[in-house]
Amino acid sequence: MKIRIVFAVLLLAFVLDGFTACYKEIIIAQEFDEHAVDAAFAQLPVLPTIYETKPPQVYEYEPYITYTHKHESYEYEDYYKYEDYYEEDYYEYEDYYEYEEYEPIRRPMVALTFDDGPSKYTEYILDILEQYGARATFCVLGSRVEDWADTILRMNYLGSEVVGHSWNHRNFTRHNEDEIKRQILETSAAIEKVLGVPPPPIFRAPYGALNARVRRVAYELEYSILNWSLDTEDWRHRDADHLYNFIMERAIDGSIILMHDIRRPTADAMVYVIPGLIELGFQLVTATELIEYFEGELQPGVEYRGIR
Repeated sequence: MKIRIVFAVLLLAFVLDGFTACYKEIIIAQEFDEHAVDAAFAQLPVLPTIYETKPPQVYEYEPYITYTHKHESYEYEDYYKYEDYYEEDYYEYEDYYEYEEYEPIRRPMVALTFDDGPSKYTEYILDILEQYGARATFCVLGSRVEDWADTILRMNYLGSEVVGHSWNHRNFTRHNEDEIKRQILETSAAIEKVLGVPPPPIFRAPYGALNARVRRVAYELEYSILNWSLDTEDWRHRDADHLYNFIMERAIDGSIILMHDIRRPTADAMVYVIPGLIELGFQLVTATELIEYFEGELQPGVEYRGIR
C-alpha cells in the first residue's frame, strides 16, 4: 500500500512539473515580439557573396598596327577680297598663317629592355607600361613567337619595340656564319609573320656575346647590334626589391637597361620601377628611339650600348 502511495505521489509530481514547463513555454512564446526577432537578425553581419574566379582577360587587337611619326609644317595662304562700295576701290588682303612644330621639352630618357620572352609574365609588364603610357624593347626568341603571337601584337600595339634575340638562345660566338645568319633571319621572319611588318634592323645576341664574325654577319645583313649599359643581373638575384633599388640608384640619361621578362620578381618590380623612373623625370622609350636620339641613324654592324 505504501509503495502505491509513493508511486502515485511521484507520478503526480512528474505531471505537475511537465505542466509547469509547458506553461512557461506558452508565456515565453506570448511575450516574444516578432519585430524584435527580425531586428536581432538584422544586426548579424551579412556574409559576402562568393563569386567564381573571373576568366583571364582576353585582349583584342587590330592586327598589324604600326606607328609612323610625321613631322610637318603647314603654311596656309588665305585670300580675302573686300569691296568698298563708297569708294569703289578693291582691296586684296593676303594673310599667312604659319604653324611651326616645336620640339618637346628635353627630358632624360632610359630604355627598358626585356630578354628571352615572351612568357606568362610579359602581359603583366605590358599592363604596367600601358597604365603609365611608357614603352620598352622586348628582345624575343624566335622559337617562342608563334605561341605568344597575341602578346607580340600587344607589344606593337602599345608602341613598344620587338626585336630578335636569336631563335633558341645559342651563343653566336661558338657558331659559324651560316648558323648566325639563320638564327637572326628566322627570328625576324617569325616576328614579321605576326606583325605584318619587319622588325627594326637590330638584334641582341644571346649573352651579349660578340666577336669579329658576329659583327661581320651583322654588317652583311645590314643589322645593328643592341647591347646594354646597365646589367641588372635579375636572373641571378631574382628579388624585386633588389632590382628596384639597383635601377633607381644607377639609371642615368641614356641608359639601356637589361632585364628578363621570364622572371616573376622582374615583373613584380616593374610595379615600382616604371612609375618610379617617371617620377624622377625619365621618359621610358624604346632602345632604337634612344639610340637615334643620342647617336643618329642606326648603322649596320655597329654595337650600341647606350650611355654609361
